[in-house]
Amino acid sequence: MTVIEDTKQQIIERLDLVPAEKLGSVLDFVQFSAMDPVSRSLSTCLVEDEPLRDDARQLIEEAFNETRPGIPDEQIRQELGL
Repeated sequence: MTVIEDTKQQIIERLDLVPAEKLGSVLDFVQFSAMDPVSRSLSTCLVEDEPLRDDARQLIEEAFNETRPGIPDEQIRQELGL
């Protein structure tokens, strides 16, 4: 038996020892552990709850409405043969 197989077997055996009311937390932990690092970081970062100042809101709106040079989607599709 490999180390990985042995570890999985130990986890399975110990799951039988976990009280039923805690199985949801165990599942949450396993799902969290299986996430990629970026998703895990995003799921634990703090959410900014401070309201935007008027000047910041205006800068965001200007940046959003600003035309930016770029490659049209159709050109990219054509180059990729899609």
